[in-house]
Amino acid sequence: MKNVIIVGCFAAAVIGFYVYFHTGNKAPEEDVGAVNQVLEGYPLNSPDGVIDKDKVELDNQVSSDKGSSLRINTEKPIVVRLFKLPKTNVTNRILKCDAKLRSEDFEGEAYIQLFLQFSDGRKFFSKCFTPLKGSHSDWFPLRTAFMFKKGAPGFQNDMGIIDRNPNPDDIEIQLVVNGNGTVWVDDIQLKKDLIPQLNKNQ
Repeated sequence: MKNVIIVGCFAAAVIGFYVYFHTGNKAPEEDVGAVNQVLEGYPLNSPDGVIDKDKVELDNQVSSDKGSSLRINTEKPIVVRLFKLPKTNVTNRILKCDAKLRSEDFEGEAYIQLFLQFSDGRKFFSKCFTPLKGSHSDWFPLRTAFMFKKGAPGFQNDMGIIDRNPNPDDIEIQLVVNGNGTVWVDDIQLKKDLIPQLNKNQ
């Protein structure tokens, strides 16, 4: 689909590189104090707020933080809709989603993705290109990210930048399981961070 772009974890790495080498530029006044702001944190000690409750089970025995986690048992590929956030201001921000996954008797791959929908019908999602693959007894950290840069010619798509009316109506966190077996998810955090200016003219 034309209005769907896929942005992988490589985008998060590129964004990190970009941020590292441009933090010397002064951010706009309106951005002061907004560095790495946590929008939502989900320790997953209960299934409260999960959209697809029928696809997950609370596991009190397996956790990355001595609490609980959500377990997904599946015999076929599925998408689990986890959480939806209301409209939030992400103009000139990097939106990052961190999570931890582990698996058992699992064949395939699993990853977290962000799904965004706009009032004009546009839909975008980020796909992590370094997913969990196969069985992992240790927790596997994942990150996927979007950069929302308004009016930035030359920076569209290649870094996952949305530059036209960049505030989505809905932000949804999803777990994609392309395979069969058991996958756990824990410790999800959604953050927004600043986009340092390339130069004084931007």
